[in-house]
Amino acid sequence: MNIAQHVLNVLAEDQSKTAIIEAGGNLITRGQLRIKILRRAKCLTDAGLVPGDRVIVQSSPGIELSISALAILVAGGVLVLAEAGMAPEIYKNRVARAGVVWFVLDRKIHWIHLMPGFGKFLRQRGVPLPPPVDSSQVKRLVTPLPGEAFVEPEHEVVERTDQSDAIIVFTGGTTQDPKGVRFSHRSLDAFISAIGVLTAPYAITNFVADTPQQILYGLYMGVGVWVPNGRGDKRASGIAQCLARGDVEMYFGPPSTWIRILALAQRDGILISNKLRLVMLGGAPVSNQLLDQLERWLPTDTEVRVLYGLTEVGPVCSCTSAYRRHWQGEGNLVGVALPNIQMTIANPGQDGVGELEIRGPSVFSGYVGHEASGGVLKTGDLARLVEYEGETNLVLMGRKNDMIIRQGVNIYPSVVEPIFQQVCDRSGQPLLIDCQLVGIWDPSKEDEHVVLFYVPNPDTPVKPSLLRQRLLGYVSTELLPDTIFEIAEIPTVGRQHKADKRKLRHQAANALGMSSELPSLTNVKS
Repeated sequence: MNIAQHVLNVLAEDQSKTAIIEAGGNLITRGQLRIKILRRAKCLTDAGLVPGDRVIVQSSPGIELSISALAILVAGGVLVLAEAGMAPEIYKNRVARAGVVWFVLDRKIHWIHLMPGFGKFLRQRGVPLPPPVDSSQVKRLVTPLPGEAFVEPEHEVVERTDQSDAIIVFTGGTTQDPKGVRFSHRSLDAFISAIGVLTAPYAITNFVADTPQQILYGLYMGVGVWVPNGRGDKRASGIAQCLARGDVEMYFGPPSTWIRILALAQRDGILISNKLRLVMLGGAPVSNQLLDQLERWLPTDTEVRVLYGLTEVGPVCSCTSAYRRHWQGEGNLVGVALPNIQMTIANPGQDGVGELEIRGPSVFSGYVGHEASGGVLKTGDLARLVEYEGETNLVLMGRKNDMIIRQGVNIYPSVVEPIFQQVCDRSGQPLLIDCQLVGIWDPSKEDEHVVLFYVPNPDTPVKPSLLRQRLLGYVSTELLPDTIFEIAEIPTVGRQHKADKRKLRHQAANALGMSSELPSLTNVKS
C-alpha cells in the first residue's frame, strides 16, 4: 500500500473544491494540487530518487510543502519532518540521525541560504528558518523543479509494503539523542483514521492546520485546511480572526496558543463565529481554568474536547470539556480510549499508578537507529485507570522521569501545577498566569529540592513569600515548594510549545548552587 494513493483519490473527487488556503490568501483547489503532486513526483523520480530514500522538505508550511511532501510519498520516498526553528546544530544532528539522502528546498529558502549571514539574521529575530546543510552529504533539489510545469501528470504511485516507512517525525525537544519516530504506511493510515473517528460526528469540512502533519491529515480525510503563519501573538491573532470569520469548523491546538487567543480576543473584542463546531485541546496538560474560560467565550454550540495523544501513536483518549470538569479525583482525567487502542498500566504501585503502555495498529514502527517497537509503546507517562461514569478512563499522574520524590513522597507536577494555577487573592482574582514545578538534587540533604517557577498575573502581582502563604490554603505542606522564583515567561520547546523543564532545572540549579541532574533512581518504585 501507499497512503499517497488514497490522498490522490480524494483529490480526484470534486476537483474544484479548495484544498489548502494560506493565511496570506493563496489557495489551491484539489484538482490543481493533484496535478502539481504528480508532476513533481515524476521529476523526483527522473532526478534519481528511488523507493526508500529519505527526504527532507525545506519550505514554509502550506501549499508548496504539501506538494513536495506528497510527491515524495508518491515516488516511494520517505518523508522526514524536522522542526525548522530549532538550533542549527540540533537540526543537522537530526538530519544525520535520519539518514537523509535528499533535500527538496523552496526557492525562497534556497536564495536566503546563498546570502551570507542573512539566514542567521532571520533566525535571531524569531523566523523559523531551517539551516543550510553541507551539500556534499546530500542531494539537493530546488522547487519548482526544472521543466516541472511541462511534465504530463500521469506518474503512477509507487507501491510500498504495509510495513515500509512512510514518514519520520522527530519528537519535540532539544536532546542530544533525538528520537526519530518511524511510521509505516499501515500505522500512518491507522493514525489518521483515529483522527477521523474523533471528527466524524461534527461534519467538518474545513479546519485550521496548525502543523505540517495536520495539513497532510486534512488532505487525507478530504477536509479543506487553512494554514496560519507567523509565531506567538501574530499567529494567535491570525487564527482568532479565521475563527471569527467562520472560515473553519474546527481547530486543534495547544493550550499555550489558546491562552494567547483568549488574551487577544479580550483586548480586541473578538467574537467567534457560530460555525465553529469543534475545539480540540492537546499537546500539554489542560487546566479546568482554561476549559472554563473557553466555555464562557465560545459559542454555546461549540464542543470543546480534551485529547491525549503522543507523537508515536497519535490519538489515544478523548473526552468533552464538561465530562472532564465534573471529575473531582486526583490527576488529569483524559477520557476513554479510542477504538483499536489498548492501554495497560505496567508495574502499578499500591495507588494503581504505573507506566502507561499502549498497543494498537497506529503504534509507530520504532525509533530511527533503534530496534522495532513490536507494536508496543512504553509512554513514560505515569497513569492509572479508573471507572468513571460507567467507563474505564485514563488519568495521567505525570511523567515517569518528571516525578519528584522528596522525603519519600511522590510529587506529580502535572497534578500539582493545575492546583497552583487556581490560587486566587481574597477578591477571587487568579494570582498566576502559568507555573511549573521542577526537582533538583540537594546533595546536603540527599533528597530532591522542589522549585516552583511562576508567571504572576499583572493585575494581581504577588511576591514569592506571599505566594507561599496562599499556597498553604490549597495543598498540604508535603506538596509545598522549597523555593519559589518569579519569572517573566515560562520557556518552551518543540512544536507544541511544551514547558522546557530541562532549562528550568538548570536555571534553578545555577541560582541555588545545586545539581540539575538527579542520581540514579532505578530502584525507587512509584
